Amino acid sequence: MAVAVASGSSWVKHSLFTPKCWEVLKHARDMANKRGGVVIENIDLLASLSDSNTKPGKVIHDKADSDHIIIEVDCRAPRAKPFDEIDENSNFDSETRRVLGLALLNVHDGGGESIDVKDLVQALVYNRLSPPRIKEILDKFNVDLPTLYRSLSA
Repeated sequence: MAVAVASGSSWVKHSLFTPKCWEVLKHARDMANKRGGVVIENIDLLASLSDSNTKPGKVIHDKADSDHIIIEVDCRAPRAKPFDEIDENSNFDSETRRVLGLALLNVHDGGGESIDVKDLVQALVYNRLSPPRIKEILDKFNVDLPTLYRSLSA
């Protein structure tokens, strides 16, 4: 069931996320708007996490704030209009949809119901299918991956 839900492009619904994780997604939308991106990408999730008042966010922010992370991204062509809402029709790129799907699978495998920030970080950074670019950026800013991982259970 989770695989079918996660594989579609229109499955992102507010009810699948904890309030804190939903705030991270909304801020990722703002990051995409800020850089003129045409879709919400994993880099926007990483920048949003850096700004979040969460334990993993603080570990990332100690080394790189969202502005430094966004500078690492090639600026995309501006969209005709910015994103206003995140809903089942939001424009996530395929890698970001995959990361969100991995987070959802982790939640379902653990018997949970809602994606939390820790699930998002695990899918973004620590899954064997995580996008390599995210780890490269974290390495560039000397974010200690073991410390980041420990922050997920703290």
